[in-house]
Amino acid sequence: MRLGAKVLATAALLGLLGTAGGASTLSALNDTTANPGNSFVSGTVEIADDDAGTAVASFSNGRPGTTTTGCVNVTYTGTLPSTVRLYGTTTGTGLDAYLDLKITRGKITQTPAAGSCTTFTADSTDYGNGGAGIVYNGLLSGLGSTAATGIADPRASAPTTWGAGDVRAYKVQVTLRNEASGQGKNATTSFSWVAENT
Repeated sequence: MRLGAKVLATAALLGLLGTAGGASTLSALNDTTANPGNSFVSGTVEIADDDAGTAVASFSNGRPGTTTTGCVNVTYTGTLPSTVRLYGTTTGTGLDAYLDLKITRGKITQTPAAGSCTTFTADSTDYGNGGAGIVYNGLLSGLGSTAATGIADPRASAPTTWGAGDVRAYKVQVTLRNEASGQGKNATTSFSWVAENT
């Protein structure tokens, strides 16, 4: 009797386990919903000028008071709003410490020859640098040499934000100072405009 009872109890337990396992398998229901078409496209930051690879201002064999002037259009074609900074990278034997540099922002109403300022009109705003549209007025050696140390466009407490299609013209004027210690020196500068989306 005891052996028979044990066999029956074991059989009953196995039956219950089999039923539980079967119930688990039969109740594995599921459902799915989808959200298709997610798309991601990065924006762009693009800036260019119309100097065609030529210098905007140059002179040779200069004497005190020699002045050179040139203009350049800078165009923003990026899709992201950006701030723009201007800086100059200079090499040479130290003439940049004897060159007065004035940079004026404005617009060119027509399309003159590269570097020409014949249709340049300065901004009417005084940015605090000595007159309408002037964004820098000092020694060439004092112009920032990196994007971080360059001048914001325009130089103000809240820099202008550039958007796609914005065009601004810059008039660059360089004058040799009347200082004897500037004799026989030279300087070569590359002006750069850098756009940054932050």
